[in-house]
Amino acid sequence: MHLPGRKVTSLLVTHHHTKEEEFTTRQVTQSIGEETKQNIRAFNMVAKGRALFVVFAVFVSMKSCAADSKWMNVEMCDMFRSANFKSMVMATRMRPSLGRKLFRRFKECFRETHQFAEHVDVLGSLACYYDEVPALTPELSWKLLAQLELCDNPNTKKRQLLQAVTSNSNWTGYEVLSTLGTGVAFLSAQQLANISNADLKEMLQNRGPNIHWTKSQIHRIVRKLLGEKMCGRADLLRLAPVIEGVPNFVLEHVSIRELANNTEVLRNISKRMRRSQLKAMLRALRRSNQTSELVHFLPGTLLRGMSLQDLDDANISTPEQVRGESLKRSQAAFLARKFYMENKLHFWRNLGSILQGVTCEMIANVADVNIEEMVQAIEETPCWLSKLQVGCAARRYFAAVEEGRRDYFKNITEEEFNTTMPIILMIHLRPSEWQNLPDSFCNIFLNKLGAANLTSLPHRSPSRLALPRRALQCLTKEKNTSELTVQDVSRLGPLLCELDVPTLSLLAHHVLNVSLWAMSSCQHIPLRNRPALMQLVRSMFGDPSEWDEELMESLGGWMNWDDSALSALPHKPWMIDVLHFLRPRLPRVSKAMRRKLFDLIASTNEEVNGTTNYADMNRTSLDSYIPTVSLIRDLGKDNVFWSSTQLDKISQDTFLETMETLGSVPDYKAEQLAVLTEKAIEALGPVPNMSESIGASLGCIARGFSNSDLEMLSFSIDRLEDVAHCGWNDSQLRAVWKSVSKRAELTAQQLKTFHMVALNQFMCGLNASEIAQLDAYAFRDAVGSLNDIRCSLEVARHFKSLAVLAFGPVGNWTEALVAEMGNLIVGLDADEMASLDPSLLSFFQESSIPLFPADNIAALSVAQLEGLGPDNVAMVTQSQRDRLTDAQLAALEQTEIGSRSDSQVLTNGSGAPTVSVEGVSGFVKPFLVLLICFVLL
Repeated sequence: MHLPGRKVTSLLVTHHHTKEEEFTTRQVTQSIGEETKQNIRAFNMVAKGRALFVVFAVFVSMKSCAADSKWMNVEMCDMFRSANFKSMVMATRMRPSLGRKLFRRFKECFRETHQFAEHVDVLGSLACYYDEVPALTPELSWKLLAQLELCDNPNTKKRQLLQAVTSNSNWTGYEVLSTLGTGVAFLSAQQLANISNADLKEMLQNRGPNIHWTKSQIHRIVRKLLGEKMCGRADLLRLAPVIEGVPNFVLEHVSIRELANNTEVLRNISKRMRRSQLKAMLRALRRSNQTSELVHFLPGTLLRGMSLQDLDDANISTPEQVRGESLKRSQAAFLARKFYMENKLHFWRNLGSILQGVTCEMIANVADVNIEEMVQAIEETPCWLSKLQVGCAARRYFAAVEEGRRDYFKNITEEEFNTTMPIILMIHLRPSEWQNLPDSFCNIFLNKLGAANLTSLPHRSPSRLALPRRALQCLTKEKNTSELTVQDVSRLGPLLCELDVPTLSLLAHHVLNVSLWAMSSCQHIPLRNRPALMQLVRSMFGDPSEWDEELMESLGGWMNWDDSALSALPHKPWMIDVLHFLRPRLPRVSKAMRRKLFDLIASTNEEVNGTTNYADMNRTSLDSYIPTVSLIRDLGKDNVFWSSTQLDKISQDTFLETMETLGSVPDYKAEQLAVLTEKAIEALGPVPNMSESIGASLGCIARGFSNSDLEMLSFSIDRLEDVAHCGWNDSQLRAVWKSVSKRAELTAQQLKTFHMVALNQFMCGLNASEIAQLDAYAFRDAVGSLNDIRCSLEVARHFKSLAVLAFGPVGNWTEALVAEMGNLIVGLDADEMASLDPSLLSFFQESSIPLFPADNIAALSVAQLEGLGPDNVAMVTQSQRDRLTDAQLAALEQTEIGSRSDSQVLTNGSGAPTVSVEGVSGFVKPFLVLLICFVLL
C-alpha cells in the first residue's frame, strides 16, 4: 500500500525557471488550513525586485474540504484572473491528473461562454486538457492552438483546431499564422501553397526554427521560395529552418564569400544540414578560403565534416585553434596524436573534445608536473572520456601519489581524502582500499559519493560492488539497517538504484516506501534485480493494473523494467495521457511501451464497431480497428503494429494523405510491406510512372517492391539519406543504386565526395568493379561521414582495398584512421587485424564489433583483446566468444572486470556478484532530500 495522505503539488517559478515538486503527507488537517490559504494568496503577489516568486498549492484530494470549498473557489478564480497566471502555466509542464483538476476549476470559474472566451488565452499548459475542441469557433481555436506547445501529445488537438482556424478565408495572413505556432506543420500541401511568399518568409524567420516540418513540407517550401535560382547569403539565412530541402548542387555552387569569418551565421545555417549538404557547403567554402583559414571560423557542425586530410592541411598547432568546438572522435585522435608527437600535450584543460582522442599510452607518459592539469580536465569534461581512458588516468594518478609516498592509500589523511582525491578517479580505487578506509572517513566518503558519476566504471568492475557495500557499512556503523532514516538512505546517491531486494527489505517500512518512489525514476536497474524488485513494488503499492492515475504518474517508471506489467495495464481513459507524460522521462522506450500506447490510441478510434467500454477492450476488438488519417498521423512510427489485415482496410484517400507517415516506419514485416506496396500501386499507378517526390514520400514502403521495380522507381540522390535506415537487403541496395545512377547519369567514377555521402547506405550497392573505379581522394574525404553504414562482408572488403589505396597499408594506420573507417573496418582480414597495434582497437566503433567474423576476433592477441576496452568488449557476441581460447577469454574477462587483484573479492561461490551497481541515476539524492522535508512528520 502507498503512503497515506493527500498529494500536494508545489510549483516554484523564478523568471523562466520552473520546478515541479510532488510530495505526500502522512497526515493532513480536516480542512485546507491557513498555510495553504496563504500559499494560494501568494500567487497574486509580485515582488518588486528582479524575480517573480510564485507559490501555488492545490489539494488534489478534495475529501473533508467542504468547509473551505467556497473560500478556495473564490481564491482560485482570483488567481486565474491574475496577470501572473499565464506566465506561470506557459512555463510549466504539469502532471496530467493535476492539469485536469485545475482545468475543471478553471471552467467552474468561467461558466458562461463569453467569460471562458475572454480568458481562454491564459490557459497555458491547461489547454492540453480541453476536450471540446470541435465545438470551438475559429477565433477561440487559434487562441487555444497557440498554447499547446507544452502538451506531451498535442497532435490530435492541433489538427482539430487547425481545421477550425483554416475554415476562415482570412487565415493565411502572417498575424494568424504566427499564432498557429508549431501547428503550421500540420498544414496540407494545398494550404502551404495558399500562403504568400512574404508571409511564409516571415514565418520562417520568426517561428521556423521551432517547427518540426515534415520532409515533404520542407521540400515544398524550398521550391516555393527558391524556385530554380541559385542561393546567396540572404537565401541561406532565410531558408535555415528548412535547409534540409536545399539541393546539394545548389549548396556546392552557393555564393557565400561574405559568410567567411562569421561563425554564428554559419552555425545557424548548418545545424540542420544533412551530412551530404555539409560536404557540399565545405566544398563551396574551400573555393574562397584556404583550409588553414577555415578552421578559424567554422562551427562544430562543419568542422566535423572535415576529413583527416583537411585537418592535416589546416596545420593546427594548438587546441585553441578549434575554439572548443565539438570534434568527431577520429578528428580528436588525429590532433591528440599530432600534439603528442610534437610534445605539446601539456595543457589538458584546453583540449576540450580532443580528450576523446587521447590514448592510454599518452596518459601513462604524462609528466608528474602535468598530472594535476590532466585530472582537472577529466573532472571538468568527463563526457569526452571512455571507461578505458578514465581507468588509465586513474592508474596514472594512483601511481604518481604512491610514488611520492609509499602506501599512500593506507596512510591517507582525512584532509587529503577530502581535498585532493578527485571523485571521478576515487571510484576506481581497488575494493581492498575501500574496505580498509577508516570509519572516520565515512562522512567525507558519503558526501563525495552523492556527487559521483559512475558511468566511467566498467559494468563488472569490482569497485562497482565495493562502493555500495562500503557505503552501507558507513551508514550502519552506529545503527542497524532497519534504523536508517530517509535522510540516511538519500546519502547513497546514485547507488540507491543498484540495491537489491534483500538489502532494501531490511529498511523500515516508511523508508522502503520512499526509496521505491525515488527508484521509479532510476535511469538503470541491474537486470538481475528487476523481477524481485517488481514483486516488492507490488507488495508495497499493489498490482500496477490497479493503480490510479496519480500513482501511475509517480510510480510508472517501474513499468520500464517489466514489459508484462506494462502490457497488462488496463484501457482507462486517462492512461494515454499518463504514458505520454512518462515516455520522454524514461531512459528508454521499450517495444512494450510503444505497443501499449498503440493499443490505447487505437482504442479511441470512433470506427470501433461501437466499442466504447474501456474495460471490455481486448486484442480481438483491437484487431477490428480501421486505420484512419488521424490515427496514422498520431501513431507515427508505431504504425508498425497494425496487422496486414488492418492495413489492407486503409482507403485509397487515406493512403495518399498519410503516405509519408506510413513511409517513415523502418521495420515493417514482409506481409505488411506486401499490402502497402499494393496500396501504393492502386493509388499511384505503375512504379515507372511514380515521380521522385512520390518515391521520397513512399520512404520505407518502397522496400516492398521487387528489385526490378526498384530499378524503375525514381529516387532523388539528395533524399536517400532519409531512407537509408529502412533495412534494405543487399540486392535492394544494388537496385536503388542502379536507379539513381541511371536517372542522375552518374557513374561510380564520377561520384564526388558529397555524392558518396548522399548515397549513404546505398554505397553498399556498388559492386567490386564500381568500387575500384571510385576516386580514392573523394573516398578519403567521404569515409568519415559513412562510418555508420553496414555493408556485407564482401563489399566491406572491397572498400577496405580502396582505403588501403587512399590511406596506405593497414599496418601503418593510426587511431584516427581506425576511427574514421567506422563500420567499414570489418573489411580487414584476420592477418590485417593481427597486425594492428593494441592501442588502436579501443578506437573501433562499438557497432562494428558484432559485425566482425568470429575468425577475425579469434586472430587477436591477448594484448589486443585487452586493448578493445570495456565498451567494445561488451559488444563481443557469444558466437565470437565461442571461437576464443581460454587465454583470450580471460583477457576479455580482465577487460570487463578491471584490476586482476581484487577481482574475486566480492563474488560468491557461484562467481555471481552479491551486489550489482550497473548504471547511475544522478537525480536520486536531491529527489530524496526533497522528500525528507515533506514526507515524514
